[in-house]
Amino acid sequence: MTSKKLRSVLLAAACGGLLFAAITMVIVVGYYYIVDLLYLRPLVALPAYLVAQLTGLGPPPNPKAGLVFDLSCTLANTALGALLFALAGAFWQFVLKNPYGKSERLRSVLKAAAWGGGAFAAITVAALVGFHFWPAGFFGLIFLLGVPTTLLISPTGFQGLGPNAVAEEVLIIYLSFLVVNAVIGAVVFAVAGAFWQFVLKNPYEK
Repeated sequence: MTSKKLRSVLLAAACGGLLFAAITMVIVVGYYYIVDLLYLRPLVALPAYLVAQLTGLGPPPNPKAGLVFDLSCTLANTALGALLFALAGAFWQFVLKNPYGKSERLRSVLKAAAWGGGAFAAITVAALVGFHFWPAGFFGLIFLLGVPTTLLISPTGFQGLGPNAVAEEVLIIYLSFLVVNAVIGAVVFAVAGAFWQFVLKNPYEK
């Protein structure tokens, strides 16, 4: 039974890696022919950039490196897709499909996490859009929303966006705001949901 679950997890990892690699290759090949796709280049490079910065394994990918840059982004995104799908598959196989009747509660916790992540992401997007049109009115909110991301990436030497920051740098930081705040929202709601389901509720309820 366990080997069957492990095979399912490996299959999910393979599917995730192939999916992320295919999406990356479509974008990478596409922006050589469609100029508008260049706006997606920072998003494609974000995983490789963060890995290089946080681990110190090498310099960040350089867009001027051409094929080397595209290959590093594809490999990083393939690994990311495999990891995400493997984690999701393992969680489904070994946690949600458990024989002890707690799967319903775990699904409720996951729903809470999804709502939390979605809510925090929506707030971040609304604040970023508002800051674009009304910088003075949304500066305080953007500052608060950016604190978690700044604390996470400060060990990499990031000092903030200067007045001469290029569009790619701004987009990467804004995407980092979105991802980090969505994760924080998911974790906060998941912890609250787990506390409600497994502590406050009657432990004998199914």
